[in-house]
Amino acid sequence: MLIVLLYYAYHGFAAIFWCSQASQMKQPMRYMKQIVNGCFLKYAIAPGKLLTQSVEFKNGGTLFIGNLTEENARSPRCDIKYYDEKALADEKAVEASEPELSVSSLAKIINGSTPQKGTVFEDDYVRLRRSNKPILSREWWEIGFMNLGVIKRALEKSPGWFFRQEYECSFEAPQGRVFENVIFGDFSHILSGQQSRAWARHHLHFGLDWNPRAGHYIVGSRWSDDYSSNIVMFERNLGTIIRDGDRDGGEPDVLSGVIEILRQNPKSLLELEDGGTNAGYCEMFFRELDNMHKHNEISQQVHRMIEDRVYRRPWDSAGKNKMASITLLLPRIIYCDERLTPEVGRWLDIAHWDEESTEPKLDKDPDQHALDAYLHSAWVGYEEE
Repeated sequence: MLIVLLYYAYHGFAAIFWCSQASQMKQPMRYMKQIVNGCFLKYAIAPGKLLTQSVEFKNGGTLFIGNLTEENARSPRCDIKYYDEKALADEKAVEASEPELSVSSLAKIINGSTPQKGTVFEDDYVRLRRSNKPILSREWWEIGFMNLGVIKRALEKSPGWFFRQEYECSFEAPQGRVFENVIFGDFSHILSGQQSRAWARHHLHFGLDWNPRAGHYIVGSRWSDDYSSNIVMFERNLGTIIRDGDRDGGEPDVLSGVIEILRQNPKSLLELEDGGTNAGYCEMFFRELDNMHKHNEISQQVHRMIEDRVYRRPWDSAGKNKMASITLLLPRIIYCDERLTPEVGRWLDIAHWDEESTEPKLDKDPDQHALDAYLHSAWVGYEEE
């Protein structure tokens, strides 16, 4: 699709390559420089205008690679745009981007994605099919550069519906067990192999799920060097108290536990579950953090360290963010030692799809807080490294 957009930009049009997630921008940015510098296009570039995310040609044509957010989508105007992995796109950001073609005589849109049911991409697919508009699909066996070893492993380890969705262009509604890609038991040999290459070492990252009844749960995981697997490494029940003002023999509280964990893991990040009633807990977390600094219970350095390394991500009512985390993990191996993380291990084993849902959706259980915390940890680790 970069080649298509570069073609239009070379002829004087303004083109935008929208990435649904910030982490998806790295590959097209790398490809753009390789393509432009490897052909005649390098002679058509305006001086000094081949940048990390954009290129401008001497005739005024442009190509911009951006992260599709509401804020980013409101200002640009263009003649042609491509939505990459649109199934993962935020619907409000897509709506905000609609006026971008309003002043163009070309006004061309190209939608691309791995199919997922219940998404804005499926809506586009159905609309285009009903209108007899052109739709191009390519299954794995039609792609010459596809790695057959990857296909074989996916067939062996992925649920059938997931393989059909990811490799055979099929909109699927799954049922049954969610995580069929978990290897239980001692993973120390896997971890030591990763850590022997210090320059490529990934870090432990954490997720926290709120549960005022049984205790707020924090889980830590880390990715393998090549992102082919994720390793569950830590779980802890932080109790039900956000902050205990009695620093002499008081009950364990969430803030003290988080500060201790982040101090012990200086390059780690923490993602809090936000949205709905969870938003109140997130607000309380940062408010009490400010109070700790105000009353000199923590230094300014510690206060800033927590604020800079703790993020919020909502579990929306439609379950799209949770499904994005699950989809991230399904084509990879999950290593879990039930002796170290028994709660996460239990939920990875019993989590199942909602059979009454018309789209892929995890069946909600009121006690699956350890699983949700794990999904947050895997997501923030993948997005930020």
